Amino acid sequence: MIKSIVEIENLSFSYPDGTPALKNISLKIAQGEKVGIVGPNGAGKSTFLLHLNGIYRGTGFVRIDGLDIADKNLSVIRRKVGIIFQDPDNQLFMPTVFDDVAFGPINMQYDRERAVRASEEALQKVEMGYASKRTSHHLSYGEKKRVSIATVLSMSPELIAFDEPTSNLDPKARNHLMDLINKLERTIIIASHDLGMIYEICGRTMVLDRGALVADGATAQILADKAFLKKHNLL
Repeated sequence: MIKSIVEIENLSFSYPDGTPALKNISLKIAQGEKVGIVGPNGAGKSTFLLHLNGIYRGTGFVRIDGLDIADKNLSVIRRKVGIIFQDPDNQLFMPTVFDDVAFGPINMQYDRERAVRASEEALQKVEMGYASKRTSHHLSYGEKKRVSIATVLSMSPELIAFDEPTSNLDPKARNHLMDLINKLERTIIIASHDLGMIYEICGRTMVLDRGALVADGATAQILADKAFLKKHNLL
């Protein structure tokens, strides 16, 4: 039996001004699943992702690989869950590409040899080894996206959550990134407006609208329902 790596029950969250962002969400995600999260702007997709490693904490409970999101578990959970933000500049801040990718392993107290090996392997996986000595902010947007993925891969998380990974990419860079994500052998959660990418990568899709989970099922079935997609501003 495949275990659940994510278990969420009755998760609700409101912003400090009282605006509700998530409403009574309950779901499970099995280890190794590739799951899409779609919905209109303001649906709560990014907010949902930030609950997976305790950046945000609402009411109800979130459990990652059997561990509740709690202060005592955060260091372990953040090794299990990597989040890749929509804007790669939010993850790239060190003098060189290599330094960016090695930042996580070093802070996880890898010894030098292990940190270097993990960083080099991560850069090779995203085909960015040639840029290891360059400054991240001098790269193209597509290259930055791949380096931001490497910063997470270097820590070997069990689950990777992507927030709008194909946004602002040209068709070639988009296809390259999709191919990279498809090859990742771990649990993947993708929040995106790119329904074509979701169709290609994710066997399961969840639809959020105004903070509520309004659908959860086979991607092909959900994306074939044009009336449903129009109702929730996805077409």
